[in-house]
Order: sequence, then structure tokens, then C-alpha cells
Amino acid sequence: MPADHPATRLIARVPDWAILLVFCLVFSLQVISSILQKSATFDEPVNLASGYVALRFGDHRIMPQNLPLVKLLAALPLLLADVRMPAPPHPWTDASRYAFAHSFLYEVNDADRLLLLGRLALLPLALLLGGLVFRWTRQLFGRPAAAAALGLYCFEPSILAHAGLVTTDLAVTCLMFGTVYGLYRVAQDGIALPRLLLPGLALGLALLTKFTLLPFLFILLLLALAASLARQPLALRLPGLPPGQVEGRGRKLAALLLVLLGWGMVAYGVIWALYGLSYEATVTPGFFYPASWSEILPRRPALRTALLWMRETRLLPEEYLYGLSYLVAKSGKFVTFLMGEVRFGSWWYFFLVTFLIKTPAAFLLLIAVGLGVQGRRWR
Repeated sequence: MPADHPATRLIARVPDWAILLVFCLVFSLQVISSILQKSATFDEPVNLASGYVALRFGDHRIMPQNLPLVKLLAALPLLLADVRMPAPPHPWTDASRYAFAHSFLYEVNDADRLLLLGRLALLPLALLLGGLVFRWTRQLFGRPAAAAALGLYCFEPSILAHAGLVTTDLAVTCLMFGTVYGLYRVAQDGIALPRLLLPGLALGLALLTKFTLLPFLFILLLLALAASLARQPLALRLPGLPPGQVEGRGRKLAALLLVLLGWGMVAYGVIWALYGLSYEATVTPGFFYPASWSEILPRRPALRTALLWMRETRLLPEEYLYGLSYLVAKSGKFVTFLMGEVRFGSWWYFFLVTFLIKTPAAFLLLIAVGLGVQGRRWR
């Protein structure tokens, strides 16, 4: 849209806080109206139940393959409510923990009230992601483009659907986006203390949201390599040091790798902090792992040795290692569904097909137009 267009001039006069306030109101109203109509998804009851048990009893063993951040955030308002606990099943199995979660939500408590509280507790993550989309787009293309991007985000069906659920998808999207935005800020504006701490915090919280995020660490390395190839020097603005610049691709890459290392150290501390700096996954009896360690250790010798070493050295909290081992051991054994077909394992094109099916056609068209415009600029 041209700079002298009436709509552009109008948006230019509206302050950022007003745009974000309207977004928060419109987005929240849409999400809350859908929350009041949706029944629980398959994994919401067990996420709420396991999060509440972890907060109230300090026991993380009910659903360790689902990392704790979303579960704890969703269960936090439940501590202020009158919540009853069903009797723990004996023995604990994959099936009985779902039965326990069903009893927790539907038999001894008011399911609608608990779901509402848990879902509302995760709404701020969706609002934060929208704010980051607006901020980054504004830096790249200006306020009118940022307002347009925020409008698309505000009404995008997949975003609205996941913003009202006690699941990990939108939370991990928000935290990944924040981490990559932090790397962009480092590359553009230089290395400063806030850009060493805040993205490291986002990375640590992301690593407490979903195990499938671990390949994201490799993506960060590739992005750092790409940033080091730019001609722009890397500024240094650290407290106690005179302002400076890092020039040369090799030196910039080394500096960016040190930044990522600093983020990793912050993230490592965040992981331990969320588990209360305790290795043990429990402080109370009564709740147990559904399978023993010997049952879920990977069969591949290298992975098995690595996980046993991390367990012996207590490199990470017990629940984190157990959940990681559980997912590695069960990899390829989960039942998946695609286009009327059910199988153990998955298809190589699974995510491509589901993306094309679940993404609105209008949004796919906008992506194609954007790629075409960018291609013309590159040529």
C-alpha cells in the first residue's frame, strides 16, 4: 500500500498501544466464545490432571512425555479453586492414567469450570505471540504492514483454534518465534544484555514445552551461520565494555555462537528452575511412572548409553530424561491417521499434506503471492 494512501496515513496516526489493545480485545472475545462451546480434546484432561498433581503434590510422573510448562500454567488457577482428587489407580498404566484424568475432570469435579480456568491461563501466550508478530513486522515493513499482519493473525482459524486449548502447539510456536526474533535483533541491533537473557529464557521455556523442539537447536545454528554471512558488522553493547563492532564472517560467526552458548546456559538454568532444582520427579508416594525405566530405555546402543549416562550424572531432571527416553523408545510405534488410513508410524509427507488441508485456502493464496513478490525483488 503506498505511503500516501488514506488508509496508510490513518494507521500511521494510531499509536501502537491502541492497535495492540484492539487486537487483544477482539482476539480474546473470539477465543473465549469458542472456549465456552468446545468439549475437551483427547489430551486436555490428562494435561490438566498431571499439571495439578505436579503443582499440588510435587509429583511429575503421571504424563512425563508431555513436558511440564503448559501443564503447570494451565493448572495454576486450579490451586485457587475447590478441586477434589480421585483415588490413584493401582497399578499405574498407560490406560489407567487416562482413566484417572477422566475421573479428575468429569467425576469428582466440574469439568466445564476446570477447563475454562485452564484454557484461560494459556490465552496470554497467544496474545504475546500476536504482539511479537506486530513488533517484528513493524521493524521490517512499517506500521501499516504490521497492522495487516496482526489482523491476519487475529482471524486465522488455526491460531484461534489452538489458543483456547490446554495443548502445547501454540505455546511452543510463541516461544520458538520469540527465540528467532531474539536472534534477528542480535544480528540487526547488536549484542546487548537483554538480548542475552530474554531469548535464552524463551529458549528454555520452549525446551520445557515439547520434546520435538530439540531439532530447533540445529535450526538456530543454521540461522546464526546465515546471519554471519551478512555484510553488516555485528555491534557490541555490553555493560562495562566500550561499544564496538565485530567484523569479518568468521569473527561474527564466533560471536553469534557465543551468544547461542549463553542462551543455552540460561535455558539450562530455566529447565532446572522449573523442576525446583530437584532431580527426583516426586516428593510424595502414590503416583508412579506407568512403565519402569528398563521398559522405556531405547534399544539402540548409542541412545541407550547416552540416556543412561545423563541419568547417572543427573545432567537433567529425572522426569525430563524419562519423558525423552519414553518418546525415543516409542518412536515409530504411535498410531497415526491420515486421509482415512491408520498405521503405526507415519508418512514422510504427513506434515505437508496436513498443512495444505488445515490451512485456509485464502491464507495459502497470500503465501503464494508473497513468495511471488519476494521472488521478483530477488531477481
